[in-house]
Amino acid sequence: KQIVERLDKIAEAQKLNDDLIQKSDELFQSLLHKELNPAGKDWPMKKLSEVGEIVTGTTPSTKNSEYWSGEFLWATPTDIKENTFVLTDTPKKLSREGYARTRPVPKNAILVTCIASIGKMAIAGKEMATNQQINSIVCNKNNDPLFIFFSIQKDKKKLINLGKTTAVPIINKSEFGRIKIPLPQLKTQKQIAAKLSSVQDYKTQLLAQKSKFKELFDSVLAKSFK
Repeated sequence: KQIVERLDKIAEAQKLNDDLIQKSDELFQSLLHKELNPAGKDWPMKKLSEVGEIVTGTTPSTKNSEYWSGEFLWATPTDIKENTFVLTDTPKKLSREGYARTRPVPKNAILVTCIASIGKMAIAGKEMATNQQINSIVCNKNNDPLFIFFSIQKDKKKLINLGKTTAVPIINKSEFGRIKIPLPQLKTQKQIAAKLSSVQDYKTQLLAQKSKFKELFDSVLAKSFK
């Protein structure tokens, strides 16, 4: 009986946490469209190629084992999950030799999948390399990476439609660079990015809590069968 009561309490907390995740999603979407709506604002349209350098990833030869199983991060689209905001680790890693054959991007680069599963996005939490399915934007000093990330995310449907012209959806580097976004001054970019990322950070905490609740529920349930 005690175990059943405990499971009920955990399930109750899980439901409350799930409701908060949904509310944070709704708040984020509403803020995203409100804050990034250029109507009535004097924001010039700029191409992505103007906000920084675009880097297309590469894959070192998988036949050469000396290039793999090291400590250097190498991201692929499958590493970017639905709720990934900042990517800090990758299951596949490269050796120093393998990494030397890639085009690494620094921390805070914006990773965007442009082949097959178009539109999956993350911020690089550390320096890393990526495979050729990912185009990364390394912002120049006049642009805030988080603002650019959220601007692309807001118009993700445009990105997906752009890739639909071929059998395997693909947006090449030059097409990607031609995508335009409204771009305010850096100070405004930072203010908007701070609002949006605070909601994303809160959601990240809630998702971590969700995992803990699941572990707790499973552990209590397992004990009840002993």
